[in-house]
Amino acid sequence: MSILVYSANQYSDGKRLLKSISFTRISLCRFIDQLQYCLNTPDWLRKIMLLIINDPAEIIRISRLAELHLELLTILEQHVFETNKNVHRLRPRYITSKDGDFRYMATVLNKAMNRLN
Repeated sequence: MSILVYSANQYSDGKRLLKSISFTRISLCRFIDQLQYCLNTPDWLRKIMLLIINDPAEIIRISRLAELHLELLTILEQHVFETNKNVHRLRPRYITSKDGDFRYMATVLNKAMNRLN
């Protein structure tokens, strides 16, 4: 199973999450242009996308890329989590704060991977 991860922050807490899941391959995008390229590149094994969003403007830029036909999980910076409702435009399966406990996100991610395998 391949997971597409978007995180503009190089030192993202996403590494903490990814250590607690089992996966075969990960595609990491640091820029919106990279994300768009990955979304337009056929990969029949890629079914899950993890978005780690630090800035509310990223949500709007991502929502303009394309309709996302992936299982979408989002981790938001606390100020984005509290103030931004635009994340629902992406229709994520799960939303959590970056400051929260990643055990729940890891559980949701593992269940999604098992269901889609």
